[in-house]
Amino acid sequence: MTVYGHNEDRWANVVGTLPASQSYRDNLVERLQLIPSHGAALNWQSDHVVLEAILDFENQVDQSNTNDKNIVRYLVEDLGFSVDPHAHTSYCADVAEIMGPLGITPSNVLGGVRHVACGGDYLGFLSLLDWHREAGINGAGDVPGRDFP
Repeated sequence: MTVYGHNEDRWANVVGTLPASQSYRDNLVERLQLIPSHGAALNWQSDHVVLEAILDFENQVDQSNTNDKNIVRYLVEDLGFSVDPHAHTSYCADVAEIMGPLGITPSNVLGGVRHVACGGDYLGFLSLLDWHREAGINGAGDVPGRDFP
């Protein structure tokens, strides 16, 4: 069994300060350690806000509960989980690029992509024509970023 979990781009209040980031991290580690004890795996998908907080604060928090590794490396290297970008209002490729400095390479899963009827509207400003455009897939089949093309 594989469990899927994610966070959102509106989580700045959850991780935007050192104390908040430490609290989020501690709670996440506690939950993460339950998953393998039940024989399950995890695909953890993160949006840019949480990853940027990890970049900003991870070297200032107590990492003893993750074998002195940042939490993203611990997820992949110690727990054997996969980590992937999750984005609704940004580009998955840009979110994936943030993962590199954290020491991991995401798999090929794009998270947070929503299905909207052809020509439909999402969030009041995205007029989506098809899922290729929504995911940012270009004609060559690549997913370039906006910030990191």
